[in-house]
Amino acid sequence: MPLFRSTHTTKISMNGLFGKLAAQAKEYVDENPDKVQGFSNQAMGFLKTAVDAEAEDDDDEDDDDDPKSKLNHYKHQAAVLLKPKLDGLVGDADADNEDDIAAAAEDAPSSSGGGGKPAYLQTKPSKPSYLVNKGDDDDGGPAPAPVKSSGKPSYLMAKKKDPVDDERLETEFNLDVSLSDAVQQMWSLDVNRLTPNRDYRMDVQGGKQPYWKSDNADDPLFTHVDKEVFQRPTYRTFVALLDNYTSQTGVTEVLDTVERREIDDFLTAILETGPMQYCHQYLIAKLGSAKIPSSVSGFRKTLYQIWFDLYRREATNDSSGFEHVFVGEIKNEKVSGMHNWVQFYLQEQQGAIDYRGYIKPRRSNTNDNPAGARTDSDDHVLTLQFHWHGHEKFVGTSFIGTSPEFEMALYTTCFLLGHEHNDVTLNTGTDIFDLTVKCYRMAGDKLGTAYPEATSHYD
Repeated sequence: MPLFRSTHTTKISMNGLFGKLAAQAKEYVDENPDKVQGFSNQAMGFLKTAVDAEAEDDDDEDDDDDPKSKLNHYKHQAAVLLKPKLDGLVGDADADNEDDIAAAAEDAPSSSGGGGKPAYLQTKPSKPSYLVNKGDDDDGGPAPAPVKSSGKPSYLMAKKKDPVDDERLETEFNLDVSLSDAVQQMWSLDVNRLTPNRDYRMDVQGGKQPYWKSDNADDPLFTHVDKEVFQRPTYRTFVALLDNYTSQTGVTEVLDTVERREIDDFLTAILETGPMQYCHQYLIAKLGSAKIPSSVSGFRKTLYQIWFDLYRREATNDSSGFEHVFVGEIKNEKVSGMHNWVQFYLQEQQGAIDYRGYIKPRRSNTNDNPAGARTDSDDHVLTLQFHWHGHEKFVGTSFIGTSPEFEMALYTTCFLLGHEHNDVTLNTGTDIFDLTVKCYRMAGDKLGTAYPEATSHYD
């Protein structure tokens, strides 16, 4: 009998303890829903990492009689079956709670390899040599290189902010302004813009008219770019995208898992910057939340759709807005797109571009400036002519020294406002440019091309 009473008493005591623990747990959950959700998402991320690794491993079935081999085989099959469901669960959590998940994660930016691939018109090009891991660069310091992924998926990667951004980002923007004023505000918010003759130097050399066949530049356009620039998050993640495409139109593009993760990393980086945050808020103010998602995750999907969704230019899925504008394409034996100074510089470093001179600016004769504009090394907008892999770019205009986020913000704003020709005046601090920002659609709701055209230039 005593034994029975002891057991019964212990059972009642344990039930009471479990009841108290359950009540305390429920109270904690009710009072700290965000923390609990964060723990849940983090645990889900760790589980998905393990499942992804197991599912991607080759299933070795060499020894059917080995119990350990059979166990590994069953484990692999279970991971393969579990992975799609887990992808969906984590994807939903990522969209709803991306800030909480990223804050609990380790930073692990990724970059695809790309070396050793031949034929620039048929395969994706390799990265420039100074962006590949090696010893010291020519200046005596370590050469910056994109960091290889640790294998963590993007939702487990912390969002890394430039410390300069933290000092300059505004929490409230002046949105009741014209497009021209909005572009000027984006320019002011571009803390990652480079300073000419300090962060980079260029030699514009001889000017020409577009129809002149002569080469008016014996030397490259860029004589120096500070390689530290490519360690900044938005530049680093931007450069990682440039080797993901085949330049020849008519060749179907295929983006693998690593390349899609690189897109995700780039969007994460730019959405933390002033120009893109202003772009988002300005579009909501002008078009309303019915057309522009008010959430960052929703706007991120819009950016992916208009810039990175593949569409047909000459063949199925052979092009995208990002590839055309920033990377460049070869169509009908001529260069199409490529309106970005970073890509121009990197290709020039590889010997793939022959700069042939700047296109003489349209003169703006006024009483204050009777001689008109001069093209020189501190211009932030440049119209030029060049050959890329032997193919001619007859005339093209690019911003110089601007950050990837500024150009993405500018073109996204103009494109989503819906006008093909967008007239703005931009004061760069050294010059004033009257610009027409041109944006054209492809495949209905996707960006076909976007670029500035300088209509006037004042010193």
